[in-house]
Amino acid sequence: MTWAASGEATIWPSSGAPRRSLVPPSRALEVHYVPISGDNAGNHGYEATVERVSRTGMELAGPARIDVLDDVRLNLVRGSARLTSLEVYAKVVAIDEAGRARLRFTSTPPEVLTYFEGLLAS
Repeated sequence: MTWAASGEATIWPSSGAPRRSLVPPSRALEVHYVPISGDNAGNHGYEATVERVSRTGMELAGPARIDVLDDVRLNLVRGSARLTSLEVYAKVVAIDEAGRARLRFTSTPPEVLTYFEGLLAS
């Protein structure tokens, strides 16, 4: 993974070509997340600001209350009643030294993907 001066993170597969980029959303984005596996699993939910997002994942501002390889269920905090009711599932793939958690989506409703794409296009 490389970090550009703009703050954009690019993940490079073994072929050497960029596979996906996490970019800052065009407007504030907050999520409510609940760990559903790992040591932190339970009924406790947390809110976090999304620092970067893509079609395949996101980065949550630290300190995250999750561990690498935990599964999490997320909901948008703001948006239409329909959008905030939809659940996104993800796997924690990395946590950096600042406590930011990188998530890879495992199940994302099409409406939420469309919303994320709108944040990326703006």
